[in-house]
Amino acid sequence: MKSRRKGKKHHNSTTTTKRSDLVTEEIKTLTQRIVDESPARGNVDISSSSFPDLPLSKATLIGLRDNAFKHMTRIQRIAIPHALAGRDVLGAAKTGSGKTLAFLIPTLEKLYRERWGEGDGVGALIVSPTRELALQIFEVLRKLAQRHVGMTAALITGGKDFSSEQDHIARMNIIVCTPGRLLQHFEQTPGFHCEDLKVLVLDEADRILDMGFENELNAILSHLPLSGSRQTLLFSATQTKSVKQLARLSLTHPEYVSVHESARFATPERLKQHVAEVALPQKIDVVYSFIRTHLRHKIIIFFSSCKQVRFVYEGLRRLRPGVPLMALHGKVKQARRSYVYQNFVDKKPGHGVVLFATDIAARGLDFPGVDWVIQADAPEDVATYIHRVGRTARFKKTGRSLLLLCPSEMGFQDLLEKAKVPVEKIAINPDKMITSSVKDQFASHAAQDPDFKYLAQKCFISYMRSVYVRKNKKVFNVKKLPAMLYAESLGLPSMPRIKMLRNAGDSDSEEEDNGGGGGGGGIKIKNQNKKLMRLKANIAADKLKKRNEMVQKRVASESAAAAASKGSQKTTKTKTKTRKKRKNNDSDSDGSSSSGSSSGSSSSSGSDSDSSDEEEQDNNTGGSQKLGQLDQLMKRKNAGVLNRDRENIRDMEVSDVLYWVPREAVRLMVCSVYCRGVCVALPGGRRQQRR
Repeated sequence: MKSRRKGKKHHNSTTTTKRSDLVTEEIKTLTQRIVDESPARGNVDISSSSFPDLPLSKATLIGLRDNAFKHMTRIQRIAIPHALAGRDVLGAAKTGSGKTLAFLIPTLEKLYRERWGEGDGVGALIVSPTRELALQIFEVLRKLAQRHVGMTAALITGGKDFSSEQDHIARMNIIVCTPGRLLQHFEQTPGFHCEDLKVLVLDEADRILDMGFENELNAILSHLPLSGSRQTLLFSATQTKSVKQLARLSLTHPEYVSVHESARFATPERLKQHVAEVALPQKIDVVYSFIRTHLRHKIIIFFSSCKQVRFVYEGLRRLRPGVPLMALHGKVKQARRSYVYQNFVDKKPGHGVVLFATDIAARGLDFPGVDWVIQADAPEDVATYIHRVGRTARFKKTGRSLLLLCPSEMGFQDLLEKAKVPVEKIAINPDKMITSSVKDQFASHAAQDPDFKYLAQKCFISYMRSVYVRKNKKVFNVKKLPAMLYAESLGLPSMPRIKMLRNAGDSDSEEEDNGGGGGGGGIKIKNQNKKLMRLKANIAADKLKKRNEMVQKRVASESAAAAASKGSQKTTKTKTKTRKKRKNNDSDSDGSSSSGSSSGSSSSSGSDSDSSDEEEQDNNTGGSQKLGQLDQLMKRKNAGVLNRDRENIRDMEVSDVLYWVPREAVRLMVCSVYCRGVCVALPGGRRQQRR
């Protein structure tokens, strides 16, 4: 027994040694072939047409053969030789042209020639913008690499158990992932790193390089080695040439491979594209009628937001159109998303099915046998349109698409024609429209089910918001949409109140004032809560009004007190004058003075009376002037009480007016307790007493 075991171990070790020798010999042969057969930089005229013509390993060729991949597409024929030579590649090709194999084959061959194994860690990262696209890439990789012994791969996306991924991610050689999940592992998984990374692949590179993934991509690149020690492959149907964006990746003399740049059209030639002008309130009726008249077709219908997909799916599901309905959007749980995706993929042609989706299903996903792509909402730009219609007419198959545009959005057709996208304008056939309006049935459901009404309100708001945030204001203007009629088409009794409709009008006027055009080049003003501002203004006005009323009442009371005191002064002076006259008359009656002197005295008394009258007039004039100044000051400042020098104020005459100013500010003060006059403050910096 022991001798048999020793013989078996010896046989296994011998087999392993022979296999290792064969692999070493194959790697040397492949390396030499790549050096000899690599095309010159910039060369796109490559004669190879089948995979065996390329310097590929036997394991890769077996995987290609088992999955019926025999002949290369044009993007594969040009991009793969450059990638095998270790060059950075920017690949651009139409949808459905085989870009996935164009970066998976060089990635596998690179790690195979490096003899990469489980103990070597992460050797390749393949980053995808959506979970569904990452799942599709992983499935192709799993089939292609089934004969590569010792090489491991993992799918790392959100919506799954994070702790289970942490247990095995460090032992994976190839990781297919989404940006957010990969960054989470970089930050939270101990011991996980990519310092020895050999290949970085960005599928749908223009989307990943876009502003939406800017922060995640910058953080991921900070954890990766420099471009000199790794190879970078970027592929997309609408590839970017922006120097600013590509500079972030630090590419080294990249090869730009655009196989359809000189093509007649930017979309597949077997794709028939149509555009129809439909009023916004009638769009759901058109969609429902189209479904009822195409019950045997496989259809994808795109909307702008998740809430629209939820509402339309729920509403049409209740109407039972006679065909299975599915919904795919970002708010669905990962398990449900995977089920819907796989169920729709498995549907055979001729079996009717309808998928309502957002733009998460617009990029890269390979749905076989799709007959129609309906865009119920206009895409944001031409690139999004190309990716949406690319879900049909894939790889020598035929397909059709229909774009529904509102009357205010017909300018989007001109943008498509400028981008070499052939679209044919058609009219909706009224004979095929369903006689019963969907609006009435939606209204009935909304009246009976509060949840359905809530979905309708959210659908309305999300659509208006999606149009409001579009950059191209010449085509997408939320003020030109019939908002009230659209709300009624959703079954709502009234239009939900949203601020963006008012803000849109304000922003338009501001852009006109600042010279801003329809393309969004005007000055952007930060949105403010105008209702709150108006409320604050009203409260401030009420406070000011009450303050003025209090000041006026206090001034009126002080004026009345001053007038009463002056009346008492006048009575006292009149009594004094009467006493003097009596004394003079008494002296005349005693005959102690001559007639001349008596006449002089009488004249003097007359002059006294005249002077007293003038004094009274001067006092009245001075008091009125002082009160006029007081009224002016009371309108400017608040009323207060003078708390200083109370003893001195108590000894002042009734008609005295005190002018006093503190250093820090000018304030109006009224003292009605200790002073029977009025105290005011005027500029001057000193106390001053006037009569």
